[in-house]
Amino acid sequence: MKNVNLSTIDEIQPISPVTDTAVALEQRRFARYQIPLRVVIDRTVYAVADWSVGGFAVIGREPGQDSPDVPKPVRLAFEFGDYTLFLTVNARLRRFDPETKRSGFEIIKTDEERQTNVLRYLVDAYLTGEIVNIGDVIEVTARKTDGPARAIPPEETGGTFVEKARRNLPRIAGTAFVAAVTLALLAYVGTGIYRGLYIRDALLAAVEVDRIAVTATASGVVSFTPGLTTVARGDKLGTIDDRRTNVSQDIVSPCDCTVLQAQVADGSFVAEAQPILSLTENAATPYIYASVDTDTLMSIYKGATAIIEYRDGTETRVSLTENPPQTRAGSTVGRLGFGVDVAIVSGRSDLTTAMVGDPVRLRFDLSGRGL
Repeated sequence: MKNVNLSTIDEIQPISPVTDTAVALEQRRFARYQIPLRVVIDRTVYAVADWSVGGFAVIGREPGQDSPDVPKPVRLAFEFGDYTLFLTVNARLRRFDPETKRSGFEIIKTDEERQTNVLRYLVDAYLTGEIVNIGDVIEVTARKTDGPARAIPPEETGGTFVEKARRNLPRIAGTAFVAAVTLALLAYVGTGIYRGLYIRDALLAAVEVDRIAVTATASGVVSFTPGLTTVARGDKLGTIDDRRTNVSQDIVSPCDCTVLQAQVADGSFVAEAQPILSLTENAATPYIYASVDTDTLMSIYKGATAIIEYRDGTETRVSLTENPPQTRAGSTVGRLGFGVDVAIVSGRSDLTTAMVGDPVRLRFDLSGRGL
């Protein structure tokens, strides 16, 4: 047996029967092995002379590098062919031989015995030949990852009508919401398709009535009778003064009419035959005066429905099959070319001359014209 310099050991750890007995018991609790192992201490790799689950011995450490009172982390390196498995443990110096520079380290146990269990497994696997390469270690030590699926709780059944309704309320609400959104989307898409196929807009539209134009009988300065609204046939509408001849001529109403509009300002100079007043007969019925493009005009003559939206929010529908539009003289330029002026029945019995000139929105529904 190799002699040990006790004075050096005393410097590292005081000798006492109790301590030495405890160390001996601790070191002899586990069998020592010559299985290849390397250890990394302070970034230096050492070959392990022998080791056990409780500790290991290395050769080559210098005196003073380690202290029995200060544990340090070390890495145990198990080599498997092209791979190396590292296991980090805490160890402290227990013995040192200055002649051979042999240091004995004790592996300090952790709260859990996982480190000891790993060491035991590696030793047993080495001795039995179970481990050939690092893949065997992973295969043997791998945890199961396929756990049983969580059981789906059975659906509740039974109960009163109120309880069933309460349980099914979220499902009913979700279904109703999806159905509502789907119907709204279908309605939106369907409306767009229907409008593109069958709806045509008028270029311009307004409330109108048949007018009677009052013209100047001579050239001169016109003066209108104040407060003109409703007049009878022969009533004086105003006078025209010819400043050159100092002759005044009266302007008289040609009918029982309502004055719609003065087309010249009071006191202005007018030429002979110039329109100065716009009248309408009291019995005249207002209608819708519109300008439409020629393609729409030909379509509505084959049968369509006029949809009229008034400024006060009222909407009327008029069958143009029963009330065909009447073309009027003159035309206006529209979005699609030269528009044709037509007169369309208003569909309202409460239209008055006060509404003449009000703009309306006019559309034609061609869905019933027999494409």
